Amino acid sequence: MAEFDITPQYRTVPGYASWTPHPANDMFGEQYMNHLGSITNVEREHRMNNLNPIDVYGNSYQNTTLQKIKAASWPLRSIVDKTVTVPVNPEWLTYWELYYRTIISTLQTKILLRKKAAAHTRKIADPSSIRTDMKYRSFHIADDNGMSIRSIQKALNRVEFLAGAQITHEYMATYTTQVDEILRAKDPSRWTMGIDGEGRCTVGNMRAWKNKIATTLKAVDIIVSNASEDTANVIAFTLINLALGGTALLYLPKIADAATVSMIHLFSNCFDVTKIYHMVATDRMYITGEGFLDNINAKQIKILYDFCESIGSTANTNLFSTTYINGDEFIKTNTSLHDINNRVYAWRIHYYDKMFNLYEQINKSRSAKVFDGYIDKIANESYEDQTDQWIRATNFVFVTE
Repeated sequence: MAEFDITPQYRTVPGYASWTPHPANDMFGEQYMNHLGSITNVEREHRMNNLNPIDVYGNSYQNTTLQKIKAASWPLRSIVDKTVTVPVNPEWLTYWELYYRTIISTLQTKILLRKKAAAHTRKIADPSSIRTDMKYRSFHIADDNGMSIRSIQKALNRVEFLAGAQITHEYMATYTTQVDEILRAKDPSRWTMGIDGEGRCTVGNMRAWKNKIATTLKAVDIIVSNASEDTANVIAFTLINLALGGTALLYLPKIADAATVSMIHLFSNCFDVTKIYHMVATDRMYITGEGFLDNINAKQIKILYDFCESIGSTANTNLFSTTYINGDEFIKTNTSLHDINNRVYAWRIHYYDKMFNLYEQINKSRSAKVFDGYIDKIANESYEDQTDQWIRATNFVFVTE
């Protein structure tokens, strides 16, 4: 997993004078088009078609050899051979890693500090003897299969074990297609598509979901997004609805337009710590924020809604004035995001080159036509299995053997 810390040195929301949305140059759009051009070059060189530019594991191959190479290339491939008490699903594993990097340690620390404070007040020598109950409320965007909900429940169970606490988890989730019927059956009121019946993060749905939060959850401690569209809107929704001190884990399908870049810049100034992760279990990027500062006021919220409405037709719009985006702080964000894109794009191109070079090597080998298991052997030898390292690094406690 690659981790990029984009937390500004001084977290300051730009002043009102700087909140003047306007058309912007398309530097990140050009960068993404260059990436697509590199993907096209790989396709031409190796005679492939329609490669996924943002998810190398998302391709479906009809060729058996390519299927075997793809299976071997997944860095957690041997986890399927272990006895595991949770779904061996790349998305589930991705969420577990995100929760481990964020809320498991954060909540554990918060609970232990609360215990120490209570022990001091009551003059009790052992803080661990203090009973601690807390409520934790989560909002999940576009989680059709419920993976982020199932995994966060396991993460909270882990916190309970480590910190000696009782956590009551309440959630609400939006969906775009077929919802997880098992979870929905437990409480249908916690699932919604929104007012448009599509489930996208439109301004209309943003307002409807905000009302749902107010009437059902009252407040939100964490927002988790799996949305593959409307990234700028998802970020705005998060900043409008998250509670003080809260956490955000938002999928970034791509960083390829001015609206998304300006919202990421604002996001980074609203949390104690902001990071972007390129995951191991999936070829996905997530932006995470910990310690929400709740520094967006009512006037700025109105501007955010108007901004989200304006980018419905084009995402080539910046939230801030020309003067501000030419300033040092915004340029730092631009530079960081441009570098992150380059690194992730380079990883994807390398992945495809390696995969198709191996495919061509196997096709030329006479052994592949003669010896059973030769393709699997060569494919597995060509890719490092990172399962055991990942299990240790994420404290994945669900392996029973």
